[in-house]
Amino acid sequence: MSKQPKNPAYLDTIGWIYYKLGDYEQAEKYIKSSVEIRQNSAVVLEHLGDVYWKLGSPGKAQEYWLKSLELDNNNRVVEKLKDIK
Repeated sequence: MSKQPKNPAYLDTIGWIYYKLGDYEQAEKYIKSSVEIRQNSAVVLEHLGDVYWKLGSPGKAQEYWLKSLELDNNNRVVEKLKDIK
């Protein structure tokens, strides 16, 4: 990563690793950076929604899941949105 510190795919991957490890604050940091660089990735937007869900912010989770759904309407995020209601 040191050769491409602002590569959004790398940032998302690092963030997702932190997510899987249960370190949601670090996951948010990296995945949010990825979204700031490239805002048109349904998968990364979904990941950020997942992080916010784990952080106890369902409103933010919904916001990013809906953005993800706008980019890919065949996305599995629809099931996650049902959890909010």
